[in-house]
Amino acid sequence: MTGVDDAQGQRIMVPTGDWSGGSVEVEYIATPSGVAPEAFVRRVGLVTFASPNMTVSRRAVLIAADRRASVGDLVRGSLRFMLTDYVEQQP
Repeated sequence: MTGVDDAQGQRIMVPTGDWSGGSVEVEYIATPSGVAPEAFVRRVGLVTFASPNMTVSRRAVLIAADRRASVGDLVRGSLRFMLTDYVEQQP
């Protein structure tokens, strides 16, 4: 549903009615050529975890992203996803 105060052209999250809930947090080591994950906060997409014996994919919204650095350490970050059945639609 579009709110009265929503800007024109704003992306709207629409439930499909299947399922939503749960969360996943991922810690990572940043690379110099990596994309800034902060640009993807509040976007919906597919999160996939893969191992040699199993692959799990779920739709998720990136709800938080950060990067941090300490002297003499690698640049690290974390991503927090909310698992959902939402899909992105343009109004």
